[in-house]
Amino acid sequence: MRECVNGKPGDFGCSGPEEQTQACGTQMCPVWDNWGEWSSCTVTCGGGKLLRRRSCMGGEPGSGDCLGVIEEDIACGEKACPKWSNWLQWSECSSSCDGGTQARERQCDGGEAGTEGCIGEVAETATCNPQPCPRWSEWGTWTGCTITCGGGTRIRGRTCNRGDEESDECVGSSLQTEQCSSILCPTWSRWGVWSICNATCGEGSQVRVRTCPGGTDGEDCEGESMEIQTCTAMKCPEWTVWGNWSVCSATCGTGVASRSRKCEPEISGLECVGSATEEKQCSEKLCPSWSGWGVWSECSSTCGDGQNMRFRTCIGGDAGADCIGDPVDSRLCNEQLCPEWTSWGDWSDCSSSCGEGSVLRFRICEHGLAGSQCPGESIENKDCNTRKCQKWTSWDIPWSVCSVTCGVGAKSRLKDCVPGIPGITCFDGMIEFTQCIEPDCPIWGEWSPWSLCSTTCGEGESTRQRVCIDGEPGIDCLGESIERDVCSNGSCADWDSWSEWSSCSATCGGGDRSRTRECTGGTPGEAGCRGEREEIEMCGGASAEDCPTWSEWSIWSGCNTPCGGGVQSRTRICINGHLGEGCGEGDYVQEVECNTAACASWSLWSPWMDCSKTCGWGETQRTRTCVNGIVGERGCELDNGVGEIEQNECLERTCPEWSPWSEWSDCSATCGDGFRDRTRICSNGMVGDAGCEIDDGIGEYEEGNCTLTTCAAWGEWSDWGSCSTSCGGGTMERYRECENGLPGDPGCEVVDNLGNNSFSECNEQLCPQFSDWGEWSACNASCSEQGIRVHSRVCLNGEIGQLGCEGPVTEDQSCSGPECAYWSEWFEYGECSRTCGGGVQTRLRLCINGEAGSPGCGGQSFQERTCSEESCSAEWSLWETWTSCSRTCGEATRSRFRICANGEIGSQGCEDESMETESCAEIECPTCTPVLDAVSNGNVSCSDGANAGSTCTFICDDGFRVFGESSALCESDGDMQWSNDPPICIGACNEVADIVFIIDSSSSIREANFDIIRNFLKSITSKFTIGSDATQFGAIRYNREVSPLWNLNEHSTYSELANAIDNIPYDGSGTLTGSAIRYADENMFTADAGRRPNVPKIAVVITDGVSFDDVSAPASRIKGSGALVVAVGVGRAKVEQINEIASEPDRDFSTVVENFADLPGAVSTIANQIKLCEKTDAPVSCPPQVLADILLIVDSSSSIGNENFDIVRGFIKDVIGEFNLGPQAARFGLITYNRNVNEYFTLRDHDEADDIFIAIDRMPYSGSGTRTGSALQYASRNSLTESSGARAGVPKVVVVITDGKSQDNVSAAAAALKEKAEVIVIGIKGALRTELVEIATAESDVFTTDFDQLSGSLEGLKLAICAAAQS
Repeated sequence: MRECVNGKPGDFGCSGPEEQTQACGTQMCPVWDNWGEWSSCTVTCGGGKLLRRRSCMGGEPGSGDCLGVIEEDIACGEKACPKWSNWLQWSECSSSCDGGTQARERQCDGGEAGTEGCIGEVAETATCNPQPCPRWSEWGTWTGCTITCGGGTRIRGRTCNRGDEESDECVGSSLQTEQCSSILCPTWSRWGVWSICNATCGEGSQVRVRTCPGGTDGEDCEGESMEIQTCTAMKCPEWTVWGNWSVCSATCGTGVASRSRKCEPEISGLECVGSATEEKQCSEKLCPSWSGWGVWSECSSTCGDGQNMRFRTCIGGDAGADCIGDPVDSRLCNEQLCPEWTSWGDWSDCSSSCGEGSVLRFRICEHGLAGSQCPGESIENKDCNTRKCQKWTSWDIPWSVCSVTCGVGAKSRLKDCVPGIPGITCFDGMIEFTQCIEPDCPIWGEWSPWSLCSTTCGEGESTRQRVCIDGEPGIDCLGESIERDVCSNGSCADWDSWSEWSSCSATCGGGDRSRTRECTGGTPGEAGCRGEREEIEMCGGASAEDCPTWSEWSIWSGCNTPCGGGVQSRTRICINGHLGEGCGEGDYVQEVECNTAACASWSLWSPWMDCSKTCGWGETQRTRTCVNGIVGERGCELDNGVGEIEQNECLERTCPEWSPWSEWSDCSATCGDGFRDRTRICSNGMVGDAGCEIDDGIGEYEEGNCTLTTCAAWGEWSDWGSCSTSCGGGTMERYRECENGLPGDPGCEVVDNLGNNSFSECNEQLCPQFSDWGEWSACNASCSEQGIRVHSRVCLNGEIGQLGCEGPVTEDQSCSGPECAYWSEWFEYGECSRTCGGGVQTRLRLCINGEAGSPGCGGQSFQERTCSEESCSAEWSLWETWTSCSRTCGEATRSRFRICANGEIGSQGCEDESMETESCAEIECPTCTPVLDAVSNGNVSCSDGANAGSTCTFICDDGFRVFGESSALCESDGDMQWSNDPPICIGACNEVADIVFIIDSSSSIREANFDIIRNFLKSITSKFTIGSDATQFGAIRYNREVSPLWNLNEHSTYSELANAIDNIPYDGSGTLTGSAIRYADENMFTADAGRRPNVPKIAVVITDGVSFDDVSAPASRIKGSGALVVAVGVGRAKVEQINEIASEPDRDFSTVVENFADLPGAVSTIANQIKLCEKTDAPVSCPPQVLADILLIVDSSSSIGNENFDIVRGFIKDVIGEFNLGPQAARFGLITYNRNVNEYFTLRDHDEADDIFIAIDRMPYSGSGTRTGSALQYASRNSLTESSGARAGVPKVVVVITDGKSQDNVSAAAAALKEKAEVIVIGIKGALRTELVEIATAESDVFTTDFDQLSGSLEGLKLAICAAAQS
């Protein structure tokens, strides 16, 4: 501001404002700006910071409003930084030797491998176990053979280098055994065939011889070279035994008797020496004769089978020698049972309670009369209650009626007690009893058998009856004459749910639609299936008056019978149409069953009810009911006014009453509260009877209280004292006092040793203690050195250091190590492996106290050296024994063989042949006729033509099937004949056959369903051309009976046949399908019934239920006779039984439908089954007489084991046992293999099963390796050749049994083998299926199993062998 000097503002010179304002402090005051954005985290892991800053606007931080920090931070990146974990442990080495690898891994914790912190590899590997693996050395040379001939053994060894024989790398055995010196020792050959008998008839002799190959008779082979036996070419004529002497020509004096004999057999040109008749004199003395019989003696017994006897004498001779017959005659007499007393009965109650009472007991004279026939009395009495009592009056009431109306009973009489009251002042004695005897009592007869069940389904009733002999049921014979029991015949019929509604029958006028339901377990109309099977309702669009339509059904008519099953009907008409036209399907009349309930009838009377009074006169009654009706209806009429109830009077016994009470007893206690009692008895009855009622719980016995002085009693127990010990079981004690007395007084008794003190067990836990010392540990010393062994103990029930567990827990002691291993001395060298051409000798040594390769036993366990280095020359072995004759009759041969040692056949020293053949057994063969050498549409192969023992096998051409047995055997059944007729070969859709229907007509089918069966049969037969040169049909029906309907040749046109089917009757019950099949087999397929030769016979069985009898045997019999059986089951038929009836395979010849309505849909299927229009697998027939050369190739590798190889031996014997062996039957050879192949016996070695079984039992098991290909190659090249016994023209079958994958290739060897034989394979456990299929001829020839289930493959293998032999 300013002042105006020398003036005032506004004056001249002081113009303008007095004050002037200008801005000052215009700069901004210091203040914080907003915070900036957070920075990135200073680190990505391991804990960093996020930062942000702010600036002070208008100043410096710390001035103005810019107080505080310029920068702030928060934590971030707190997760751990990625880093490698420690390396894990090294894995196991991939190989225990020969250099393996092992690996270890690590993880990147908190991140991924390759990121910062985890740079490097996740895994690393290293070499391990570089030491060489244990391996078998090469095999050493063979030792010498144990014997020089006859088959010995030799061994060779090997060692496991750089290991022991238990290591995984040295699998197998260190020793190997094989057969050697197989040259036969001098031994007898088999006996040759017997020479022809030197006698034309009767007994002659024949001889056979044997040789001693390689030796001398009697020296090298003990025994005889020739054997003689008796023989009979045919029976010589000879006299029969003399016949009996003829009757003497004179009965006395001198006569002539003769006898004769015959010369048998009658042979032209041969007679018996001597006479055919012989005579002698006879009867040179008087002719003996019997006197007349004497009179009968008295009977030896009056009862119980006595005898009368009479006698006669032989006049002029001796009885038994001269007089034919017995001198004594006897007969039975007095056969009735002897009278005898039964045991005495129990004594009766005493007749009097005082005075002179008596008790009685009775016995009965069985089979007689008391007194006359049973000496003694039937009643016995004795005195009782003889104390004096008031006197009764004299008896003044007559004897009562006998207590029984028959048999032995009792009667009584009464007297009065004057003065006094009976039972009170006059005890007992008011009644007296005596015996009475009436006629024999009526008794029940035996029960009849139970009747059939009253219902065919559900719960019903079965009854049985008995009759009352000599009396009336319910009156004279107590109990029921009819007995009933509940029975059941399975579930009853019941309706299923309704089906869906059908389509409407019309589009105009209102049509109708229907739905149906089926009756399960029965047929409509049965109980449970009452009502309509079909329900109909109206449907359709707008009405149209001109549409034909059914009217509504009329109301049902009345039933035509009131009970027992009748019929009611209703009708309808076709409006705007005619029946059968316009109104569609349906009947104009419907009928249903009605009033099916049984008619009314009275039931049997119930037993009489108990009398209304238990004493004195009362009333009783019995009841019956009107079954299926009401009283008064027909069948339930009143009988003399009696309806459901019949009443009668009844009298039981004298009424019971109580006697006076006795005096009170003494009090039960001498102090305190006690009790006393008194008693009374119920005379003439039992307690609870009227007159002897229990009043307020008081009956015979009444108890009352009584009180005397206060009694002594024990006081309360004190607390338990301390336990006597802290563990192991101690005792503690407590006390009590006897109040109002002393211990021992009543109330203070000592009970169970408890008086004024008692004891209890305490601290029963076990005290700590050491256990027994354990076993010593193994010594830690090496062999022959000193070491230490240790044993220990533990503290039981406590801790170490507690009382009882003081002391050390381990102990040690010095010990010596085991004896060191060392080699034995070398054994002698064995024989040279060859006699020439350079061989090897081997010697062995043993490691004592250890195994080869262990410390002390270094080096080899065997040594070899060369021997017999001179060159060999080829030479023949001795001939082997002759084989059995190729046949037992006709033109036959036998062979013998030799082998070329040290060379090949044909080389120098081995010229000529290795086999020699000669003829033998020129006996003429019995034969069967006709010769089976051809079959139409097929071929036949017979093992020996039509000669005895020959088996002919029939095989049909493609598209044809064998009808009948596929093989036939020429056998003897007195005469030579074929075991069965030859079969025929039938083509597909065959129209020529003899067909028999076997039709079930049991009650379960019902008439409506039987109509379906009739239509089904007509549909089936319509599929065939009918006539004597086409298809013929016969038929039978069956239930419990079998009824023939018509024979095969009765109807030659379809119309005749259809008419016959329409007239098949339906009735009967029961289902005996087996009987029907048997009847058809025996009666319908015969020439008399129209059966034609060489025409297929076919049975068609139709049934709806399970057969009541066996079907297996009849079905097998009819199929065995060459018939094809087609089985049709309906509804309840059991599928398993239908399959059992049908021919094999049953899937092709059995049909089961759910109900009869489904039968029409099965017509085409069943017709095609009968005609064989579908291809089926014919069943393989496998008779034991199979002609085949069968070679078994058996794996014997080390993986099998001894126990399982025993199972294989048994299985091989079971297979061989299924077939006949011999020149005209099967022959078996056997090869075993592992690393090596061993032909154990050839096809020519054995013709007897026992010989093969012995050889198999001795078959060795050893070796390792599985070279199946080598075994197959050996078999192909050697075992199926003529020199090994293979027969020309005979089928060849090979069976391979193995448990593992082959170690060599099988493809080429298997292909070569399958060109020579059918190959079947059994793979066990570890076998590879693809390899098995490659070996086998077909995949169906492969069986897989396990050792414990090997026997289950027997039947399948047998059929496969038979099929292969027939192919």
